[in-house]
Amino acid sequence: MRTRPFTLVLVLPLLAATAFAQSAPPVTKAAKPGKPQVTALLKAKLAKTPFRVSDVLDDVGGGRFPVLYTTSTKHCDPHPGMSEEDIRAERKAGNNPDICVQAVYPHLGILGSSGGELSVESLTDLPTTTTPSTDLEGKFLWGITPVKDFDGDGKPELLLIYSYAGAVEPGVGTTNYRELTLVNLELKPTVAVNVILRTDPEAETLDSTDFKYKFSPATAKVPTLTLDGTISALDEKADEKRPRKETRVYLYDATGDKWSLVEQPKPAKKAKPTVGAKTK
Repeated sequence: MRTRPFTLVLVLPLLAATAFAQSAPPVTKAAKPGKPQVTALLKAKLAKTPFRVSDVLDDVGGGRFPVLYTTSTKHCDPHPGMSEEDIRAERKAGNNPDICVQAVYPHLGILGSSGGELSVESLTDLPTTTTPSTDLEGKFLWGITPVKDFDGDGKPELLLIYSYAGAVEPGVGTTNYRELTLVNLELKPTVAVNVILRTDPEAETLDSTDFKYKFSPATAKVPTLTLDGTISALDEKADEKRPRKETRVYLYDATGDKWSLVEQPKPAKKAKPTVGAKTK
């Protein structure tokens, strides 16, 4: 007879917890805007700068939407090998010593929702190792875009992978790049780290690189980003590129909310044997 009230004591809390779970509203994220709406908002900010919206990402919290876009412009640099004196002389003579390419640059925009109305919250330039060019049918390509806490600071970061071709250099050709950029999604986003994952030059005399990346768990005492891969350099005797293994480690610094490359110790040089000393 005593088992019945004991059973009720156990069942009633379970029923209450179940009812609470069913009554609690599910966490929903705002529906992301379409490209036409995003394009109109960016156009008001970028004025006459040519741009193209590549992707609109899902709500990262608080009705904030990351937008990946590119701007295009004409980029000119003096012809390599010319001295400043030669450049001044060419311009004085009315000649153009510059080599110009059609450049395309990556950017991150954040749209914020206030009172149900979207507006441009911030615009951030994304880093590139060299000038991305659309000459010779080159394209700027976006890869994966995961959002999570990579550094364990309790706030989300946006991981970006993108690829592009550099401008054509006389006697060298072009080089294809693949880069990783991690962005802190603050009210005003900042770049936490930018690394090169791959370089693929047309010129055999230039080194090529190929790395895979791995983040340590965000719960680690000191979060790390490790690049494991190869650097291939030309062996002139063999007339071909020979790869060598390379590891690069980046440590997270909570003070600046950034990642820094750890300098690897150089191998110690072997001491030269003294005269008369026995050697193995």
